[in-house]
Amino acid sequence: MYIKKFQSSPLTMTISYYQTLANDEKEQDDEESMKVLSIIKRFGLSLSTIENAPIKLNALELDNVFGTTDEINFILKEQYIERLKSNFFRLIGASSLLGNPIQLSNSIGTGVKDFFFKPIEGIVDGPLEAGKGLVTGTQSLVKHTTEGVFGSVASIVGSASKGILVLSDDQEFIKNRESNNISERPQHVVDGIGYGLKGFGKSLLSGVTGVVEKPLEGAKKKGIGGFFSGTLKGAAGLITKPVSGTFDFIAKTADGIKNTP
Repeated sequence: MYIKKFQSSPLTMTISYYQTLANDEKEQDDEESMKVLSIIKRFGLSLSTIENAPIKLNALELDNVFGTTDEINFILKEQYIERLKSNFFRLIGASSLLGNPIQLSNSIGTGVKDFFFKPIEGIVDGPLEAGKGLVTGTQSLVKHTTEGVFGSVASIVGSASKGILVLSDDQEFIKNRESNNISERPQHVVDGIGYGLKGFGKSLLSGVTGVVEKPLEGAKKKGIGGFFSGTLKGAAGLITKPVSGTFDFIAKTADGIKNTP
């Protein structure tokens, strides 16, 4: 195949990435060392959530491209990979572990801009419009600052909760928590407090009951070895689940405050 000139327009996209924990790999109960490594791996993956990363790829122009279809595909892929590498810090900046600093700066920047420019735009039409512009700009500053700050708090604390919960190694509970987080998105602060209390209650109850249930489940599956393994899992859950639930309460409340304006 011969291509005299290949051209593509600049591309702008927004990328979000969410790593689920419950089914990212099979259980490896026979190898305790491998199981520990598995937990550590999932702990790292749990912190890799990326939300609304703004990715920009420059235009691509190639002249006199010649080769097989696979060779041309390889050339194009390498070109775009190089362009994606330049967006690395945009991806890091949209990480929930860091509180999504890109979204924080964009929100506050929008509020500050409106605060100064809305009154200036109104002055052109007279003092009354200037006053309206001041009110509108102030509202925008409060709204966007609230969204940015509390959105960052929710991201950081939510990531910490997710990471801590992995240490409990309770896959069923983790899966249910993920489903609840998707379906229970607070629209305002009352929603946030309600969902937060509900999540904390479930975490606390699961941590307490797991002390009894996990050893029995382990004994049914693997006898005495499973009993001791379940005992350790129950003890871990008794500590990590209430802590995770507390963080979830803070994250949900902050998310509700963010959405209130």
